[in-house]
Amino acid sequence: MIKKRAIKEIVDLHSSSRENKPLGTVLRLSRWAYPVTALGPGRRLAMWVSGCSIGCPGCITPELQPETSGKPISTERLLARLDRLPDDLTGLTLTGGEPFQQASVLAEWLGQVKQRKPHWNILCFSGYTFTAIQQLGSGARDLLELIDLLVAGPYRVSQLPGEKSAAILPSIGLPHPLLASANQTLHCLTQEGRAMEIACRRMPVNQANLGLSGDGQGMLIGIVTPSARTEIHTRLGGPVEES
Repeated sequence: MIKKRAIKEIVDLHSSSRENKPLGTVLRLSRWAYPVTALGPGRRLAMWVSGCSIGCPGCITPELQPETSGKPISTERLLARLDRLPDDLTGLTLTGGEPFQQASVLAEWLGQVKQRKPHWNILCFSGYTFTAIQQLGSGARDLLELIDLLVAGPYRVSQLPGEKSAAILPSIGLPHPLLASANQTLHCLTQEGRAMEIACRRMPVNQANLGLSGDGQGMLIGIVTPSARTEIHTRLGGPVEES
C-alpha cells in the first residue's frame, strides 16, 4: 500500500533566479523540505546537498550530481532558517547529492545545529559504503560523529527489492523502508540511532511525501519501488520530480 503525505514547504534552489552572495563557510545545496515523514522517523527537515561523483546508474536525482548543481549558501544563513522552522520537527535528514563530498562543511554546520536543536536526531544517506566513508579523511570522520543513523552504499538497480516490497534488512529478515536496494546497509552510530532504526521498522513501505516547490513543480519524496513510483505518477496524471 502506498502512503502519501503532504509537504508544507519545499525550497528548490535550482528554480531560484536570485543569486546568493554567501559570506563565510559555504555549503552547496539543492533543496530542502518539511515536514518530511518518508525519510526517517517523525517529522523531519530534509536537505539535499549538491554534487555526487559516484554516479549510480538509475539514480533518481541525477540533476544533483554535477558539482555546479544547486546554489552556494552560507551556513550562517542556513542556521538562521532553522529559527523560523516549526517547533514540532523532530530531526534532520541529509541526502543529495552526496553529503560526504561536503563533509567538513556539514560537520561544522551540524555541530551548530545540535546546539540550537538538541532534541533533533540526524539521519544521513550516503552512496559510499561504511568502510569507504571511514577512509575519506578527518572531515568524514567528524561528520560521522554527528550522525545518529546512517544509510550507506550505492544504489544498485541489479539489487532492487521485489515490486511489492522493500529491500530486506538481513539482521531482522524483514523489508526496511529506508533501503532502496538490497546492498545498502544501516549503521546505528549512537543510542539514539538504535531507537531511530527500531522506529523506522514501523514506517510504511512505499511511503511518499508529495509537495510543490516555489515554482509549482510537483515533487515526490520517499523511497518507493519502481511499480509504486509508476502508480503514483499515474494517479497524479503525469511524472513529478523525485527526491
